Amino acid sequence: MFGEERYSNYYEKEASFLGKTCKVYQIPQGTVYFWQGISLREEMTVPFMGIKYTKKATNIELNTRIPQGKFKLPRGVKIITIEKLKKDFEKKFKHLRR
Repeated sequence: MFGEERYSNYYEKEASFLGKTCKVYQIPQGTVYFWQGISLREEMTVPFMGIKYTKKATNIELNTRIPQGKFKLPRGVKIITIEKLKKDFEKKFKHLRR
């Protein structure tokens, strides 16, 4: 499972972050805020090390135009859909499922 799907058993509530209504998941390592499948905020403790970290989006811009040439993919990068990535991942690691 990828992204928000892997936290489905840990759903706690909805909360606002950066003006977006997020699904909040309370997992053993901390708290994760998702909006439309995108992690906007994480407050976590690294297991066995006790290191705490917070990762937060600072701004969300939708439908923003990116000028041609502003961003170039590195040579050899192949773009695939998330559906294909999930399928390939699950096929490769199906032996690890319980």
